[in-house]
Amino acid sequence: SANVSPGNDLIDFNIPGTMVHVINVLTQLPPLTDFAGVTIDGLTQVGSTSGIQPPATATLMIELNGFAAGPSHGLIVVSPNNIIQGLIINRFEQDGIRIEGTLSGTYDNLVHCNFLGTDFSGTVDMGNGSTQASPWAGVNILIGPCGEPLTCYNNVVDGNLSSGNYAEGVSISNCPPGDVFNNSVINNYLGTDITGMLDLGNDHDGVYIGEGARDNYVGNNVISGNDYEGVCIMGYVDEFLQIYTHDN
Repeated sequence: SANVSPGNDLIDFNIPGTMVHVINVLTQLPPLTDFAGVTIDGLTQVGSTSGIQPPATATLMIELNGFAAGPSHGLIVVSPNNIIQGLIINRFEQDGIRIEGTLSGTYDNLVHCNFLGTDFSGTVDMGNGSTQASPWAGVNILIGPCGEPLTCYNNVVDGNLSSGNYAEGVSISNCPPGDVFNNSVINNYLGTDITGMLDLGNDHDGVYIGEGARDNYVGNNVISGNDYEGVCIMGYVDEFLQIYTHDN
């Protein structure tokens, strides 16, 4: 409905009861396609709050559980100006949140104060990417498919807990002639529990930047407990193709 409604839309929550509300997703949810953007705001649910310094101070009450959804991502973003906040997104076979480049550009999206790959308490591993068929992520900012001049830029991942996922907490990757640039990963806990003190690591990296992604910023995060690198920056070189990952 938000995709076909003119102008910016708000999806808010007002589910009766004081418990955490689990929405068992049964199939892939539609991608966000409206250029005016939509705000999906789990913080509108009674009992939810970001607190003063999310994710450590957050209490979240809306959970998207992908255990029964089959080969699906939690949410797919292919348009600008969207805000996704205040959600628990776990147990999807693929990415928790996927921000995918388009010909017209996927930009100015905000992923804020979500728990990606944990339970509601932020202490139990319920990671996304359960198929392990690809290096999925809690948040995946990328170009796909390759071979087209797609762009994905100016997206912000701020104040989230992204832990327990296969493979990355946050992944930013390009595929020339596409261009992935100027994305920011700030104020997150990547690979820990909600306290920042206990290991709840992602199976690969806390943050991955690769395949020519450029001018991206990673700052003021707690990154620990991951099975590979905390932050991995990777180029790509083979006999025919050299891709430089630069200015991050």
